[in-house]
Amino acid sequence: MGSRSLKSGNEDQLKKEVKRREDRLKRNPAYHPDLRLLSKLVSIVVHAEELLSSSGHEFDKVQLDQLLADADVKRWVSQMGPLAPQKRSST
Repeated sequence: MGSRSLKSGNEDQLKKEVKRREDRLKRNPAYHPDLRLLSKLVSIVVHAEELLSSSGHEFDKVQLDQLLADADVKRWVSQMGPLAPQKRSST
């Protein structure tokens, strides 16, 4: 009986920890971007695909540069923290 109570206690702790983390994620605005930001993020993908295609155009590079410099995009990347891909260091 003693080990069963210990196991049940550990499961309860684990469930509480999972719930706490889920609640924290729900409150993080990075995980719930608004439509304006989603549009900018999708535009980044589209312009990157276009730029890398055989018919890529300088316009796509200009648009990418503008989108990557956008305050909303920068804020979102910052809010993503460790979940966002990290840039390679230039050494």
